[in-house]
Amino acid sequence: MSSQMIVEIADIEDPRLDIYRSLKATNSTRDLNLFVVEGSLLVERLLQSRYETEFLLTHPDWIKNPRFPIPNHVKVYCTSRQMMTELVGFSFHQGIMACGRRADWPTLGELLKDPSRDLNTIVICPAIDNPENLGSIARTAEALGVGAIIVGTASPDPLSRRLTRVSMGATLKLPVLKYENTHDALDELKAAGFEFVATLADHGCKELFSFHRPEKVGLLLGREREGLAPEFAERADHRVTISMVPGADSLNVSVAAGIFLYHFSQSKHVL
Repeated sequence: MSSQMIVEIADIEDPRLDIYRSLKATNSTRDLNLFVVEGSLLVERLLQSRYETEFLLTHPDWIKNPRFPIPNHVKVYCTSRQMMTELVGFSFHQGIMACGRRADWPTLGELLKDPSRDLNTIVICPAIDNPENLGSIARTAEALGVGAIIVGTASPDPLSRRLTRVSMGATLKLPVLKYENTHDALDELKAAGFEFVATLADHGCKELFSFHRPEKVGLLLGREREGLAPEFAERADHRVTISMVPGADSLNVSVAAGIFLYHFSQSKHVL
């Protein structure tokens, strides 16, 4: 890393630091074309992703012993550990943060036509609104070969600091496509040969481990509290459940997603 790219900042009111200010108290990046990630792992994954890295923020000790190489063209702002903590508004031990620039994903239609992508499994979350759950779903989905996630307007920002952290950077690599009307995405997928699997807690549904996935599957996941809305359950080609012990209510949506996706990843090999 060339030394001229390191810029020392001693004034906490420096406007170049505004993107990092009071991160815990606000989600100030949601409506900006910039976003923030924190910690060595996520900063490294941002640098390796499709997103442009605007600049990093760290302290002198981290610069002395960097955990990964920083490209010469990336500017690094350097300040004290104490000032980093004061700036973000909470005890910050990660040592490094980065600011990335948002970029649109290709459309669903374009992704489906891309021969380099395996889009035979797509997760559809019409009304999920909990960032931890969406982050966990994204992390599992990326690990188990899901091609994309479709979300509705209630969805949290997939590039928020909190969600990116929970997903361990999965939302930097996995397309998360937001639709004003999720049925439009279902129409596109149906036309492309997808079959929809509704995840339900009803006793009349087929048990997951006796269910063999179709070649192209869209997994419909419900809202954290109310479950899958009837309008989406009615569009399902298959209604599938996870058997639980008597008296159990339901599983957390991210846990259920993990079980379904693991089963799909295994049954895919025996089609």
